Amino acid sequence: MNVDLRVDWCDYKAAKFAVEHWHYSKSVPAGKIVKFGAWEDGRFIGAVLYSLGANNNIGKPYGLKQTEICELTRVALTAHASPVSQIVSATLRMLK
Repeated sequence: MNVDLRVDWCDYKAAKFAVEHWHYSKSVPAGKIVKFGAWEDGRFIGAVLYSLGANNNIGKPYGLKQTEICELTRVALTAHASPVSQIVSATLRMLK
């Protein structure tokens, strides 16, 4: 099945909707969040979120401070045709 996948920034409202409806935790991480939305053929299929994560020392092995690193914290998607790895890969290219 060939679909037109689009990954772009999304607002908090869209990310919250995706997490509350399609992620097992039903909760948006606290603090600063980088939010990406995914659309197939113009239909919103969910969100991918990055935040500071749970480990305060995650960047330490790389000489990075907590404010210089983020962690993939949510992948909240409804039924979709595109591979999750393709969606996450697109967000990583934008995150750089």
